[in-house]
Amino acid sequence: MGLPSLVPAPRPRQEEERESGNWIAERRPEDDVVQALHDARNAAAAVLADLEWLSQQLGVEPLEDCRRVVDEARDSCARLLRITRDSVTTARARHAFLRGRPRPTVIAELVGDLVRGHVRQAASVGVTLSGRVPPGLAANVDPDLLLRALENLVDNALRASTPGVRVIVQARRDARALVVSVTDDGPGIARTARTGLGLSFCRLVAEAHEGELQVERVEPSGTVIRIVLPPDGANEVLWPRA
Repeated sequence: MGLPSLVPAPRPRQEEERESGNWIAERRPEDDVVQALHDARNAAAAVLADLEWLSQQLGVEPLEDCRRVVDEARDSCARLLRITRDSVTTARARHAFLRGRPRPTVIAELVGDLVRGHVRQAASVGVTLSGRVPPGLAANVDPDLLLRALENLVDNALRASTPGVRVIVQARRDARALVVSVTDDGPGIARTARTGLGLSFCRLVAEAHEGELQVERVEPSGTVIRIVLPPDGANEVLWPRA
């Protein structure tokens, strides 16, 4: 996975004022540390869920199943490293241009990787996690950034959910937009939690793709968070935009 390139640039006053509108809430330097700790905690929880299962199943489950869980724990550790990297990227984006690497991406494969990487963590808290994406759906996106944003949304949904809740990652496209969403039918994300944490990074990714982040409370319970992009994705992934 390649790192998004950061091109330093001077920040005239008008640009600083425009930038402040690109964040869900006004951020302070210490908020970026909180962001990193928040995301690292979620990734560590995924590793812990895999290792706890492994410790219970050693000597009971076939060796090939144990190897698969070790691979999943390794992938979660790799995700922990990406979280640290991307939290730094978010902090630096306040003083530089964020430039991604868009390429044709099969969204179903990306969502499949996402669900497989979180399904054991979801099961450990009694939550059902699934993906619903048309097999042939593809778009021009930066897959690393989009996956990272979706990981944030799924992590937040799992943390806010109670046993029995369903979390669904979906994607669809019509003439107006490509919409990738994470929906849960649980208590949802509290209003105060919508200002910061992983959502700041998700909004950054959406806007870099010429899109937007939408948060909606679903009555009587649940939350749907949408990353709304141009129908075919973006030819350039850049933030902030002129």
